[in-house]
Amino acid sequence: MEIDPKVIEEGKGLAWLSYLGILFLVPLFVQRTNPYSMFHVRQGMVLFGLWIVGFIVGLLELVLHAVVSIFDIPYATCCVDGGLGLIQIAIYIIALVLSIMGIIKALSGELWRMPVLGGIAEKINL
Repeated sequence: MEIDPKVIEEGKGLAWLSYLGILFLVPLFVQRTNPYSMFHVRQGMVLFGLWIVGFIVGLLELVLHAVVSIFDIPYATCCVDGGLGLIQIAIYIIALVLSIMGIIKALSGELWRMPVLGGIAEKINL
């Protein structure tokens, strides 16, 4: 996708916010007609979804841990003992790295497509 350098310059000021969680809403509403900003907003939306998935995995671990404790289920028969916590940490590390890279690429004027998540973002029609 080729975007006019002037449009990129106009969008860079807010496009980087797309990679800071719910702040993707700022460029979504302020620069809705800027294709550069909207490219990054789509990716930011998907990345925010990844952060939410990590949060849900953490909640699931807490619930399962409570169930194991309440019903006195031995940990040997249950996969709760730290497994989901490691998955959550892995999700958060991936999301953090993608956020940092997205901010850098947005500020530098690049149309960087995130691995895996970028393909999902391209399917979003705003």
